[in-house]
Amino acid sequence: MQKNAKEIKGTIAYDNFRPVSWVVQRAAKKQLILDNESADLLIEIAGTDFSTLDMELDKLSLLFEAGTQVQPEALLKSASQSKRFTIFRIADFLVQKSLHKALESLEMILKDHPGEAVAVFGLIASQFRRMLKISWMLEQGLTEKSIISQLKINPWVAKQAVRHTSRFTRLELENIVVHLAKSDLQIKF
Repeated sequence: MQKNAKEIKGTIAYDNFRPVSWVVQRAAKKQLILDNESADLLIEIAGTDFSTLDMELDKLSLLFEAGTQVQPEALLKSASQSKRFTIFRIADFLVQKSLHKALESLEMILKDHPGEAVAVFGLIASQFRRMLKISWMLEQGLTEKSIISQLKINPWVAKQAVRHTSRFTRLELENIVVHLAKSDLQIKF
């Protein structure tokens, strides 16, 4: 068996699988420069499927000159969004206090996936709970860098969350989280 067998190494994509190094290496082959933060953001936007990520990198290689450092803002504008990221954008628009854009995105996702209402609600609640946690950390005098490292999420997403937290007072965030918790109970019962 040792003489005739051929070993094939593969990768199993679990829910928390993040092929950051693969994206960075694959981008380099396509003459693009993506740092770990940008690669992780691309995964956040497009999902973890290798073929989808490869197509997104192909698209980026057509949009940008060889040797270009691709910035997170460019990824948000250029990369096709997975359903999961579209749900994330709804919560993101809410924390930006952009109700019109949030409702447009919500209508779009629920039209195509009506069963996703509970998932959308859960993500919105999660986003506001994270912002409340950030608000408490800021009140304790923690620096933005230490807050970002404690959140254990994509650094670019964490920076955005810290920035959005400043749009709300701690009391507003506490009231929103309490209201969302009560609504969650009503939905479940």
